[in-house]
Amino acid sequence: MDIKQQADALRLQGSPSAILQAMDDFSDHQDLLISIGSDKARILKDMVVKQKPRVIVELGSYVGYSAILLGESMRLAASGAEAIHLWSLEYNPGFAAIANELVAIAGLSDVVTVITGAAEASLRKLVADKQLVQIDLLFLDHDENL
Repeated sequence: MDIKQQADALRLQGSPSAILQAMDDFSDHQDLLISIGSDKARILKDMVVKQKPRVIVELGSYVGYSAILLGESMRLAASGAEAIHLWSLEYNPGFAAIANELVAIAGLSDVVTVITGAAEASLRKLVADKQLVQIDLLFLDHDENL
């Protein structure tokens, strides 16, 4: 899926909700994406807006659906002065590249960082580098077999 090739690509720029809708439409009509989908998305968004986590770690980015959803929800819930960040960890370099591109198109690069590699190593490095000192919400979006 190359979202930049869509006829309405300009409408998607800087609009996380439009990108999520495009991803849902693609999954519904062209090729199934194994993302959380709109029903679970509403539940997650409501939870983030209510709980107001400042730091989220997501294990399993896939193509960035939940990272975009959670990043936008964090931004909506945060007061202007609060520092917020989502660390989205993805093992597969291809998926991480897509997630990174979609996060950038959504205008969420200041809130969401996609990291490529094994989650254990990525977490250890974030902690060692003092980039991650707390986690308010841990979102596990893994292959069910794991």
